[in-house]
Amino acid sequence: MQNVETLAHLALVARYGPVWFAGVGDPDARGSMLFSVSSTIGTGVRVVEAPTGTPYAQVLATAGIEATPQAVLVGGYHGTWLPREALAAPATRNALARYGASPGAGVVVALARESCPLDVAARIVAYLAGENAGQCGPCVNGLPALSEQMRRLLRGDRGAAAAAARYAGLVDGRGGCHHPDGTAAFVRSTLVTFGDDVDAHAAGTCTAQETQP
Repeated sequence: MQNVETLAHLALVARYGPVWFAGVGDPDARGSMLFSVSSTIGTGVRVVEAPTGTPYAQVLATAGIEATPQAVLVGGYHGTWLPREALAAPATRNALARYGASPGAGVVVALARESCPLDVAARIVAYLAGENAGQCGPCVNGLPALSEQMRRLLRGDRGAAAAAARYAGLVDGRGGCHHPDGTAAFVRSTLVTFGDDVDAHAAGTCTAQETQP
């Protein structure tokens, strides 16, 4: 029931004092945090501790992840895609607010240049659609419908983006928990961040394939 990272911080504060703790990290959020960093090309998960406010580019470099991914997913599968130009942003709630994002629990997934963002997103939504308790309509019916639209988007269906946005609006705020809300937010972030990829798939191409040597 307790956050282990917070308990570890409390122990350090008790040992070294609040002044020591306040000397680490960003003024908006003092201290350090753990980042669970992975890539879409299967590098495994590496846990990195860094001061709050550390730019995401530096977090990725510390974890040994390529320096120029297409984008980075922050906050886990219910999180938000940050475009490449946002990698210099500090990992704080205030700094990420302009992107509609939050560091969350420190989960960071780098979208490798070789990966198709729509394929990755469709797989994530399919996973989320299966992770429901079977208790309410937005999860039982809404999330599988969202998943199907993401598969259609991947296949180049020109009407899938609008349909996915509409379904996301239908499940928002209507579930017994926030699982459908988080999934809907992830879908919206995908549609906004990868609009060029949506257009490319509709034209029968894939930007990820174009970047491969």
